[in-house]
Amino acid sequence: MKKKIKFIIIMLIVLLFILLMVVLKLISIYQNDGQIDTNSTDSIFAKIDTSTKKPSNANTKMTIKQIIENSGSVYIKEERDEVENEQNIYVEFKYDLFNEDGKDKKTFFYSIINQIENLRIGTFRIKDEAKNIEIYAVYDNKKETYTVYINGMENFFDTVDGDIFNEVSDFERIDYSNMVIDNTLIKKIASNSSRYQNTELITDEKEELENGYYSFQDGKILARLQKGKALNIIFKPGYKEKFTLEGIYVGTPLSEIKGKYSRYSFGSVGEGYLGYYTQYGYIFFYENEVSVYPCIKKDTEYFDEYIINYCRGGSLKTLVSDFTEGWTTYFENESDLENKSCKISFPTRGIMIDIKDNDSRGITLYNNYSLSPEIKDLILTNQITLKENQNLVEITEKARRESM
Repeated sequence: MKKKIKFIIIMLIVLLFILLMVVLKLISIYQNDGQIDTNSTDSIFAKIDTSTKKPSNANTKMTIKQIIENSGSVYIKEERDEVENEQNIYVEFKYDLFNEDGKDKKTFFYSIINQIENLRIGTFRIKDEAKNIEIYAVYDNKKETYTVYINGMENFFDTVDGDIFNEVSDFERIDYSNMVIDNTLIKKIASNSSRYQNTELITDEKEELENGYYSFQDGKILARLQKGKALNIIFKPGYKEKFTLEGIYVGTPLSEIKGKYSRYSFGSVGEGYLGYYTQYGYIFFYENEVSVYPCIKKDTEYFDEYIINYCRGGSLKTLVSDFTEGWTTYFENESDLENKSCKISFPTRGIMIDIKDNDSRGITLYNNYSLSPEIKDLILTNQITLKENQNLVEITEKARRESM
């Protein structure tokens, strides 16, 4: 009898020990993985089984979708590129790369990147097309390591300044106002790449002024001419032709102009001028004159090429010749190659080159320049300068008014 009692006690102790081990294991799983489904025996044993795996594989039960959604972002889809042997993941990130104050979100993004790296051995891309973010994680099979590129840059957050990033992200090239030009001289010159051949600027008598302008029609028209191009035309009182279909003339009150064309680009009635960017160039109205910079909106791929070549180690001499030998609409062109400096401006193209000591940051782009991805990269890496809220034509026009 005593032996039976002793056996029963031993069995109870063993059972209690096993039960204690199970309870401790469940508590451990709960702490590591979150809430346990206590109503499902299968889920309990599944978690006990999973917990026995090696720590290096502990994250494999998480999917890419779960990682993205756990970050507060939106998972869209995945596609396998069999040709490149990489996974493309499409998402909408909760955050941009930097916040509005220029502080980076490096911790947020690398948390996602590192979790996905732990999930799969292989190269992958994470793309947010709305925010224009692409993360490219390249896997080296030999070294068993990843190299991460964000928007094409390695060590992105260590390289890019947050304030500059926000300037580039917020950049919007100036768009047309709601004014339609209807002036024969302006339309003809603008449509002919600023050439004034076959216009009254060729046929009429002219007088050269000390300020570099030419006077036509007894001072009713002043024009800055250069190598067959009309850079700036000023219309004075006495000029009778209209400028728009609605009949705006020299001397038309600014309040009346604003009433007809409310979406102006520059100035205000209170400032004494209204400026418009139109399909035939820039036009500024004052009480006593109208100033026009004739041009047609064009892409800047050639200028991009010149800038990129210079920033990649090209010579200042080549940069100057690139910008001045093939193009003649520059307003300034001064260079001192011996002292590694130059100053060239193209107001209607939105670029000012004011380089000293061969410093590429003297290349400044304004909001009438079109930013390509390559040019954006140069701005983000602080190789050239962006003034996203300024327009070089308006700056040039203000300087003209002060000098005349």
